[in-house]
Amino acid sequence: MYYPKRLATPKVKKTILRFADFLGGMRRDIDPNILPLKYAYNAYNFDISDGALKDGLGIEILDKTYLKKQFDLVYPHGQVLRAWQYYRYDFDLQRRDDKLIIYMSDGYLYYVGLFDESVNFEKINDSYFSSPPNFLNYRLNSQDVLIATSPEDEMLVFDGAEAYRVVDAPKITSMSIHYERLFATSAGESNQIWFSKELDPINWDINLESAGFIEMNDQRGALLEVMSFLDYVYVFREFGITRISAYADQAQFFVSHLFTSSGRICKNTVALCGDRVIFLTSSGLYAFDGLQTHKILDSLTDAIRDLESARAVFYNGKYYLACKFDFGDSQKVHCENSDFVLNAIIEYDIIKKSYAVYRGIDTADFCPLKIGSDELLTLTVRGENSQSLSVICQGGKYYQENLKKVWQSPYTDLGLPNQKKVLKALYITSHSPCMILINADGQEFKYNIGGNQGVTRITPKLAFGKISIAFVCERSPSYITRPILELDISR
Repeated sequence: MYYPKRLATPKVKKTILRFADFLGGMRRDIDPNILPLKYAYNAYNFDISDGALKDGLGIEILDKTYLKKQFDLVYPHGQVLRAWQYYRYDFDLQRRDDKLIIYMSDGYLYYVGLFDESVNFEKINDSYFSSPPNFLNYRLNSQDVLIATSPEDEMLVFDGAEAYRVVDAPKITSMSIHYERLFATSAGESNQIWFSKELDPINWDINLESAGFIEMNDQRGALLEVMSFLDYVYVFREFGITRISAYADQAQFFVSHLFTSSGRICKNTVALCGDRVIFLTSSGLYAFDGLQTHKILDSLTDAIRDLESARAVFYNGKYYLACKFDFGDSQKVHCENSDFVLNAIIEYDIIKKSYAVYRGIDTADFCPLKIGSDELLTLTVRGENSQSLSVICQGGKYYQENLKKVWQSPYTDLGLPNQKKVLKALYITSHSPCMILINADGQEFKYNIGGNQGVTRITPKLAFGKISIAFVCERSPSYITRPILELDISR
């Protein structure tokens, strides 16, 4: 008897994969192949704080609208390297007379009034600095003054009209006022913390009734940053944190060591953030509450490069870290199309513990400004927009362009390495036009969709072993939510 031979057909399982939300953010601490699709390998220039992909922050020139002036500022020739708000009260006119201070590439300081109609910067006499200076506002002899210092140059004091040098002050690298003394770290003797005479930050005569210094000779390394915090002076060092109890009588100053770091602390990332201090080290990002430290943003910090160039500021409840970030792709976004030092800003909300990453901005320095009831985060940048101050804005702008926004999944086999997979359809809601990039086993496929309020369906019908899906948007306002993948899976 003849029995017909029947071929066994593979059993196909239809599967639906839903992206519930995008709150998982970016993960660089886990191998991409084992990451669930709810996490991103890359996610930049989108705001993901409520689970959808939306326009985030942007950057544009600080113009007259922000400053509430009739005309735009007229800058000196050259690049703006650093900026500062000098808080000043005019007792004669009985009104605020704050100045915007800038340090230019010619080495000099310039100022312009923030609460008047002046727009031309004026040079401060005898204000040359060999490198970008540090600034401090202080009320000296009942007058608001600006103190500027650098590792190579003598201290400068500016009262809004005249400037003079303090020749016997140390060459200061960081400084902070605590109980009416100026505490400072200095160039050269990197193991000494200096303090001025009480109520007189320009008096550095060393004696028991006036100024002095404290030496710290231990394994925690050089002194980087000094800060008044929680009624103590904290000194952030290369490999640790030291606390000084420093009240009126210097004979009763007391030093204790609180934290030893396995990674080197990055000086320009130390920022006071309300009830904590956040700083970057070569082993990650840390928050310090005055006694203990704990790591934050573990999922991102492995991708940060060139740590010594990073800079940070606290503004409006958020820690902003400008850094060089390895996005692990061949894309060039905005500033990356020319020579750059930094290419990203990480925005970390200290209350919500949420974050966003902004790519394509080469930040030189930050400068928060307060103009009446308005607060601005301005910054100096490198490149073609370095001749003026820029400002962080809403709406996903990059000066006259739109920021390129990307969310990219990990390149993954979906945890099914030995099974055949076919992407039959993808459903997505996008209110603005966007592009969907699908990488299936090394081949890239592009699908452009128009924006609408409903669900858009595309039918790739792609067989794959490993896959990555990216959403790319260069239009505003962007809104992408709830992608759904329809798959056939068989052995």
